[in-house]
Amino acid sequence: MTAGEAFGEAFKGAGLEDFLWGALMLLVGAPVAIGFIVYGVLRLSDEDYTASPTFTVFCGCLGWWGALFLIGAASGGQGGDGISWFLMLCAGVGAAAGGYHLSREEKPAP
Repeated sequence: MTAGEAFGEAFKGAGLEDFLWGALMLLVGAPVAIGFIVYGVLRLSDEDYTASPTFTVFCGCLGWWGALFLIGAASGGQGGDGISWFLMLCAGVGAAAGGYHLSREEKPAP
């Protein structure tokens, strides 16, 4: 079963409102969560530096949406399989980590 079929099955018998909330969570909720998780993990391991959470989340969203567009175009709009979703996750995490390191600044000495 492809992801498109699974998404359709998940909302079988549900109204338009449920479908729109699901699409909103896929397009906005997932990349924002990825960005904040990456920011939190890197922030815990990087005591001497600080970074912008906004830029980290923004880059994570760009990576997720870019991968969503490219993989969707490559599969001909038929939906992806598990590998496609894993690649989108990797693109979002990589872009968020890149955004963290691009906005990283050394903390001032006390």
